[in-house]
Amino acid sequence: MATLKLNNTTVFTETNGIASIPSAVKFPAGHVIQVVTDLKTVGNTGNGTDIESVTITATSFALGYTTNSLTITPKYSNSKILLMFDGQVSTTDVSGVGFEIFFAKDGNQLLNSGSNKSANMFNYMSGTSTYLYWPTNASYSFISGQTTPMTLSIVITKYASAGSVFLQHDGTHHLIAMEIAQ
Repeated sequence: MATLKLNNTTVFTETNGIASIPSAVKFPAGHVIQVVTDLKTVGNTGNGTDIESVTITATSFALGYTTNSLTITPKYSNSKILLMFDGQVSTTDVSGVGFEIFFAKDGNQLLNSGSNKSANMFNYMSGTSTYLYWPTNASYSFISGQTTPMTLSIVITKYASAGSVFLQHDGTHHLIAMEIAQ
């Protein structure tokens, strides 16, 4: 077993060819500590995909459709958690149809500004004559505030009562959570 110390503080240890960094070592700000992902395939009914032909009718966060979910256990309570979502949402050709994408932590909405819109991503259509497939990306960051497991998820809702919002056709929905040292 080998040990590397600086000023009598253990920085690295090695046992049987495996190097380890003790938990007391402070990583530089911006260092990615861990990454957790959830990837779902999207398709039409009968394609054997994770998400098949979902029509979203709920207009409130509490009743919205959860498309991705993952659990991360932060190593440090002062770490920043960076969430990134990439997916595809479809709408019909009715003027006034739209959708909202929310990030949630343990079932609670992460962004709640109290203003007109509190979604992390919002899309609204004002008239067209075709179905639209929206490549959709959203991101959000927050200080973890804990070192216990947290469940992070994506919730999609319909905006207003017009038209249809759905998840179908070939594609993926990808949720990524990164713990970043501060």
